[in-house]
Amino acid sequence: MRALGALLAAAFLAGCAAVPEKKIPVPPPGEIQRLFDARRVALESIDSWELSGKLGIKARRGGSAHVSWSRKQDLQTIRLRDPLGRGLMMLTEDPGGAVLTDRKKETYRGTTARKVLYRTTGWDIPFELLGWWIRGLPAPAVAAKQQRLDHAGRLEHLQQGGWDVDFEEYRQVGSIELPRTLRLRADARAVGPEGEPNETVEVRVIVKRWEGLAL
Repeated sequence: MRALGALLAAAFLAGCAAVPEKKIPVPPPGEIQRLFDARRVALESIDSWELSGKLGIKARRGGSAHVSWSRKQDLQTIRLRDPLGRGLMMLTEDPGGAVLTDRKKETYRGTTARKVLYRTTGWDIPFELLGWWIRGLPAPAVAAKQQRLDHAGRLEHLQQGGWDVDFEEYRQVGSIELPRTLRLRADARAVGPEGEPNETVEVRVIVKRWEGLAL
């Protein structure tokens, strides 16, 4: 009986080893581009959202923060809290400019959220571009030097506006996949929002929750 059991086990293992590993077929380039074009139509229609997540900044004055980002067309509010959840600052931006309010209720003004944040903290976060990247899209008004898609027709890598952007992970949100983790690296020749040398080396964005999407 033991010999018979050993033979059966050996035969079973041999049969398992003989099963070839299934390979996921890679779509042709034209099909990958078609998938991306279909995604673009849906993603470009998103102009309002509420998301929460985390930011990590590697720079001379680096740090990390919890972020809550609310946007309704041209009006956006970005709240940043320290890792302990305490209020750090709030940024509001509309076509008329941007205002930063810190935890002491002092206010600072600038033409964009990116500029006023940089002046007060040294953090360069390109919100005007990031608003497209977090949807998995290149910004339409800035030329993209490189753009690479994965086999599902999703952005995998992008070089745009002085930044290298890696889309490291996607997640299903409603009827569409959206980036969950992005890594932004400033190009060696990139400059800050005021034309000065860029102090930010890297920004990591983790989106934990999406709300308010009309899909």
